Amino acid sequence: MNQGGNLWGKVYRALKGSLMASNRRLNTKGDAMINKDDSITIEWHIDDVHGDSKYTLTDDQCREVLRRVAHYHDCNVGINWDVLRYHTDGVAQEVNAPLVGDPTEVDN
Repeated sequence: MNQGGNLWGKVYRALKGSLMASNRRLNTKGDAMINKDDSITIEWHIDDVHGDSKYTLTDDQCREVLRRVAHYHDCNVGINWDVLRYHTDGVAQEVNAPLVGDPTEVDN
């Protein structure tokens, strides 16, 4: 994996988190972060896909997983690890992705 790109991704997420925090306030009943427009935002990142996947996927393939999760999720179920794995499996099978640790792994 490209370590330089990974570092910049972490810096970007940290800065983005700081900027998003300025649009949030503490809920008076706990530590839940509520946006100023009285909404919440739950984020999933390609690192979540990489970290949980049994397949070796490129960053673009992980983005495709997130696109499918966002488009096809059931609002009665929400987005959870099972939903993420379902779409990860679908993308991995379509691109014939190797399993993690397979000597034919691809670089991001």
